[in-house]
Amino acid sequence: SRFLSIIELFLFLAIFADDQANTFARKALVVAVASGVLLQVYEMFFPMSFSEILGRSAGLYMNPNSAGIALVTGMICAVTVLPQHLRCGFLLVTGIGVMASVSRASILGWGISMMGLMAIRQTRFRDVAITGSLGVVVVILILIPRWDEFASTLERNGSINKNVEERLGWLADPSGVSDASSWSRIYVARRAWDTIGESPFWGSGTGSSFEAEIAPHNQSLAFMQDHGVLGALILPLLLLAVVSSVRGENQRTAIVFSVTVMFLSFFSHDVLSARHTLLLLALVATMTDDKHSHQLEFARLTTPHWNRGSSK
Repeated sequence: SRFLSIIELFLFLAIFADDQANTFARKALVVAVASGVLLQVYEMFFPMSFSEILGRSAGLYMNPNSAGIALVTGMICAVTVLPQHLRCGFLLVTGIGVMASVSRASILGWGISMMGLMAIRQTRFRDVAITGSLGVVVVILILIPRWDEFASTLERNGSINKNVEERLGWLADPSGVSDASSWSRIYVARRAWDTIGESPFWGSGTGSSFEAEIAPHNQSLAFMQDHGVLGALILPLLLLAVVSSVRGENQRTAIVFSVTVMFLSFFSHDVLSARHTLLLLALVATMTDDKHSHQLEFARLTTPHWNRGSSK
């Protein structure tokens, strides 16, 4: 799996190094993310259509956590090719799909990425305020009058159950709610830490973190189990390489993407084995400044063909 991940990363780096391929891929991501949101909402009313967990939408990923991570990270890349006036709506609609996964890490990751994108002005606070206000008006006029009918439908089909209620309660008050999933993650994290203590410098070997019945749900802990304390540096160094390879305005987007991925890695051990994440890492690493790309294309088109060989 590690070797296949490395091969995939290099293959996509080679493909997306072409500016036109990179831009086309980001435009395709807009459609992919929007389609993912539609599937997430569909599964709220027809649970278990794709997901393995009742009440949590997963789309074609089958795993709600993977679906949430894919939507958040895909959203960050896709928003860069949208016109400014469409970006806020796209981000908020993606948030609906992420909420449908009821993945706490993904929901928090979406919030972090939203704040980051506003900070680097990929989307304007004014647009967020206006679009958010319109959303509140729609909820008040349409959703609230039919809330009882809507809630009873979700309860009948199993979309609202104890697991979902506990997760939503945790989001409202993390200190006041303790659910089975949280206890399970604490248990596997402690067990992983004990394993690291047995061989802290060299680790137990590649793949040893997957020998347990339940993996540690933390990419850094998984790498430390495999490779010792140096394993904790693998993902941060890779993300640093991604950011340093990007030039121009898109470098700030790469920083937001990397911070979000790093945050999500504390709740998932599949960050560097999930195929969609590897694709996006390569896509972000090869993003160029869109304005600079247009200037180069204009220069290429306006340079006489007999003089192109000598132009830089």
